[in-house]
Amino acid sequence: MENENKTENKNEVKIEHKPEHKEAKKVKLNVLHFVALALGLALIASLLVFGKSCPISLTGFSSANAIGTKTVDFINTNLIPEGQGKVELVNATLENGMYKIATKYNGNIIFVYASPDGKLLFTSPINMSQTKPKEKEQSIPKTDKPNVKLFVMSFCPYGQQAEKAILPVLELLKDKIDFELHFIVDVQDNNVLSLHGDYEAKEDMRQACIIKNYGISKWIEYIKLFDNNCTKVNVDSCWSESAKSVGIDTSKIESCVTEQGIELMKKEQELTDNYGVQGSPTLLINDVNYKGARTPDAYKTAICSGFTTEPSECSTNLSNSGTAASGQC
Repeated sequence: MENENKTENKNEVKIEHKPEHKEAKKVKLNVLHFVALALGLALIASLLVFGKSCPISLTGFSSANAIGTKTVDFINTNLIPEGQGKVELVNATLENGMYKIATKYNGNIIFVYASPDGKLLFTSPINMSQTKPKEKEQSIPKTDKPNVKLFVMSFCPYGQQAEKAILPVLELLKDKIDFELHFIVDVQDNNVLSLHGDYEAKEDMRQACIIKNYGISKWIEYIKLFDNNCTKVNVDSCWSESAKSVGIDTSKIESCVTEQGIELMKKEQELTDNYGVQGSPTLLINDVNYKGARTPDAYKTAICSGFTTEPSECSTNLSNSGTAASGQC
């Protein structure tokens, strides 16, 4: 997998200021993302030296915050090159017998883990209770109306690539399929965290609110403009201009984000957890993970294979321009 965060009042969306959680989510190869990955690379290098874990001498600090603080101090002292900025502590929680520590480095959210005694630092735990199925092609079960779920991060370039590829299929098959768009987020203490940062988390909530209030067809109109014109630099004005140009009431969407955004994202997180979704994009057809090429025609062919009886639209040839399924955020 190639690799490319939100706080306030009860009725306000809380967004821990983690500027690039989504951009760095798994791989956006610009200078900012590359620098953001330096922490991860440094940790990995340290793991190689120390044998999959780093001794960090945190004995005597039993609370989550104390462990988190000492872990960040250790990282800044031992793993971050001088002049390359500082790691900040976002939060620390005890999960499954170890501390999960959310850190922020150059605007990107990076998770690390510490042993309960505070002696070892890990970049990523492996859940041994989850068995990975053997890699083999899973046939897509047939139904009268295939269900298609696309999981993305709004600023993940691979997710946007998948959106652009699937749009012609949605316009071709229309209501003959049940299409759902979902977002990959992490909600902690009513803070919505996203790989590339708070601007991505906000956009995830906006798009969820557009779908909730206007439906998928209006989202399609919106996303055509958004994916082609909006960046993290101009998103605050660009999303609004895009929405207004297709007849979306931006005030209604902003109110939805403020009043319902967190709850919507909690449901998104629950769904991604239930399906074991880990990267953007992930496409499920009748709950089977599609791993083929990301082109309109490839998507059409895979989705049409989920029909009990294929409609005539399935014989339509769509573009084969796109890429193989390789990159993810």
